Amino acid sequence: MGFLGYPLLQTADIIMYKAGHVPVGEDQVSHVELAREVVRRFNHFYGREHDFEGKSRGCNQKDG
Repeated sequence: MGFLGYPLLQTADIIMYKAGHVPVGEDQVSHVELAREVVRRFNHFYGREHDFEGKSRGCNQKDG
């Protein structure tokens, strides 16, 4: 689980803040490469639609 779970959690941390630079050590470079591939594949499958940001904000707001 550690070989997949940790890099995916690290990917979530990176994309959650829309990080442009990620300070990691040499031992983490492969995890960042995996993060790039995960994000590329996600964007390929789900892509960006017109007003994607507005729709995603709407989904994250609570009703009421």
